[in-house]
Amino acid sequence: MEDRPALLRLGRPAVTPGAWVRISGRGRYRNDLGNVVGVDPIAQTANVVVVPRGSLESMGKGKVRQGKGNCRIRPPARLCHPERSGRDFEQLDDLKFKFNGNIFIDGLMLLKSPIRMLRSAFPSMAELEVFGRSSALDATLVFRTWSECAATTLIPGDRVRIVKGEQAGLTGKITSILNDIITFSPESKPDSQIEVSLTSVRSHFCTGDNVEVKIGLNFGKFGAVIGVERKPETDMVTFIDDASIKAGSPELVSSPILEITMSSALLFYTDRCVRVLCQDLRPTARIRLLPSESIRSDIGIWTI
Repeated sequence: MEDRPALLRLGRPAVTPGAWVRISGRGRYRNDLGNVVGVDPIAQTANVVVVPRGSLESMGKGKVRQGKGNCRIRPPARLCHPERSGRDFEQLDDLKFKFNGNIFIDGLMLLKSPIRMLRSAFPSMAELEVFGRSSALDATLVFRTWSECAATTLIPGDRVRIVKGEQAGLTGKITSILNDIITFSPESKPDSQIEVSLTSVRSHFCTGDNVEVKIGLNFGKFGAVIGVERKPETDMVTFIDDASIKAGSPELVSSPILEITMSSALLFYTDRCVRVLCQDLRPTARIRLLPSESIRSDIGIWTI
């Protein structure tokens, strides 16, 4: 019996600063995603930042009622900035503000929760995008989570690069995915198969690939890759935004750009280039013919 509390604790995931969690129980923030920013092991409580629900005026006033009877709804989640509301608030530091009894950190709200009401979680890309618009969290944490989250959208046939472990640097194509394990066929040995963790690979793009942005501020933009900056954890990809090329109504085709040079294209398309992380992209067959006036041998752009 003496060991029972210890055994119960073994079954509960550790809650540490930086961990992603969901809030259990009832209330306005039930099942909402949060990130742990502090833990009190003696009181068994944790400070968690969440995306606030409701207007600034309704914060701290309990559950929101709508309509007749006992119908209750949760207000939508959105970033809240008391310092921009024009109402009285208390500034605690550069990013932290106190308003209506609640503390806000660059749009996110700080909650104190019993550790037993928290469970380990992994954010969706939509949830992470909202958290990423706030500087309350460490940029490295958001970046690492974003990379791992984007890996879950990979499908067989995608070209990837291993970024972790002894085989880091290998590139190839995914042949199958089972749970969180992928079967990977290296370009250097196409007849061999390697099994690696899904979160240990990143999308791999090369100059001339046709890509489309699948999430973020540039969502929906597509075009041909003109340059890739290789980094250990992820790559920065630059492509020409196809929709920004104005030349009447060119017909959509599947022909790729065969050759293009980064330096010359940047000189000619400076205001049309999009630079994003590789995990924000997916391969696409959508591409327009470049306008005839842009086909210039001195910038090295060829199309078919």
